[in-house]
Amino acid sequence: MQRDVILECPAVVAGTEGPPVVLVAGPPASAALFREVQRRLAPRRSIAVDLLGGEAVALSRTLSSVLKEVGARTLVAHGLALPVALAVEPERLDHLVMLNGPLSRLDPILRGVRRMPSRLLTSLLLQPAVAGRLLASSAGLRRTVTNPYAMHRDIVVMLAEPWTTTPEGRERAAAWLRGVDAWLPARPLTGVHHLAIWGDADVLYPSQEAREFVTGAASGDWIPVQRGRHYFVEERPWLVADALKERGL
Repeated sequence: MQRDVILECPAVVAGTEGPPVVLVAGPPASAALFREVQRRLAPRRSIAVDLLGGEAVALSRTLSSVLKEVGARTLVAHGLALPVALAVEPERLDHLVMLNGPLSRLDPILRGVRRMPSRLLTSLLLQPAVAGRLLASSAGLRRTVTNPYAMHRDIVVMLAEPWTTTPEGRERAAAWLRGVDAWLPARPLTGVHHLAIWGDADVLYPSQEAREFVTGAASGDWIPVQRGRHYFVEERPWLVADALKERGL
């Protein structure tokens, strides 16, 4: 795997064969969330992108432009990147692979975070030392995996690095959090096949809503991840990679 920049977006590129698949996550996670998925997809070309913009419409436009630039027709989106992915130009895609994230509204925790004053959010919550302790705590990302040790402090710091280590990153993360509800409730993309690979033990974004979403799409499929929580992809990356390979996406 190697680092690259695509239309000013930091990216990690792996593999050299076939049409590329683009993978995107939203704060507090970064492209590093997909590192093991990319290893398992190789030699298939995959590009994990960090969308370091902030304003809602700009993010979806940037993602559309990245898809066009690299010639990808398959997009994998997790977390706060999911509503962004559901706002891209539908003609850019054939397949959207949906991993746990908001479809109709934000979870109660994020709704509370969004109500924080912007200055407090960027100067306190998103400072590396504070964010690292909070996200790696028993009240943070450890609750989003089945095995709490899968989200030990080093992993959390690595995943959150682009959003917490610079003032610019913190401002962009705060802008994303403040603007994400502009895409909600989301709607299926016209002419695009939707595949939901969803942890069925996610208390933040329950699987029933995702199942109803893909059922309502003109073309949709559903793969439940038994006992999978919000960040199941960190614990079981092979489930995503295998689904892409088996379905030729």
